[in-house]
Amino acid sequence: MGLNIKVYLDYICPFCFLTTFSFNAAIKNKDVSVEYIPFEIPEVKLENDLFRKNFWSNILENTAKNFGHKAKIPDIHRPKSKFASEAYYFADENGKGKEFNSKVYEAFFEKGKDINRIDVLSEVGSEIGIDSDDIKSVLEARKYKEQHEKAIKRGKEEGINAVPTIIIGHTKVVGYKRREFFDSIIEEEIERLK
Repeated sequence: MGLNIKVYLDYICPFCFLTTFSFNAAIKNKDVSVEYIPFEIPEVKLENDLFRKNFWSNILENTAKNFGHKAKIPDIHRPKSKFASEAYYFADENGKGKEFNSKVYEAFFEKGKDINRIDVLSEVGSEIGIDSDDIKSVLEARKYKEQHEKAIKRGKEEGINAVPTIIIGHTKVVGYKRREFFDSIIEEEIERLK
């Protein structure tokens, strides 16, 4: 029996983006089942908070560089992730959820694109083999709005109030962690299943 893991994330959260590198490395070749749950954080107005913007930028740029990526906080006024979150469910239904996550983070943090725009998400979809017109039509119809809202509600009921939050078996992990940390928790939780 595999280990169940829930990953609460937001596509505009730099720490969620960075966590994908260490977490994905930790779960590689392990008997785990991962459920990704887009969970929007409250709006952050970085243009009014230069300290936080500079702090996040330094951490993001330096840590991403360690993983071989060039990333920065995009210059987007009041970024949102609602449409990206809804598009995730469509991608996941098509067996492309994890790939979609990676490409959305890349579009936002590496290419500086507004991931709350349908045309940008259509482009992301086509990069992973999903018809761009299909993504456009499901987003315009808001087909996954209710599913996304239910997931946020469920997260709040589970006490999720920050992202990334990763629930590995019985252990809740909040914030960016190194691969070794995830390796240790995953091994402990796999042993608990035995």
